[in-house]
Amino acid sequence: MALCPCRKMTHNRHMPEPKISSPKTVTLALTGASGMGYGLRLLECLLDAGAGVRVLASQAAHVVAAQELSLTLPSRAAELETWLNARY
Repeated sequence: MALCPCRKMTHNRHMPEPKISSPKTVTLALTGASGMGYGLRLLECLLDAGAGVRVLASQAAHVVAAQELSLTLPSRAAELETWLNARY
């Protein structure tokens, strides 16, 4: 089994080692489509890989986070940043 690039999950298929020469910055948009848990897991993997991440969350994302994960995301950008930094 190969280790996922985030180093926390294993898969039955071969996955080549990621080739990250230097930390990159990624913009992650949480749009409110179903799958909020996947988006937050991706955030965790990106941070574990050393990437800089900018997060955008729509109003619909706040609704989906509450429905799917029982999470209340802060509505103000600075408060969301503080919340994410404390969590991840």
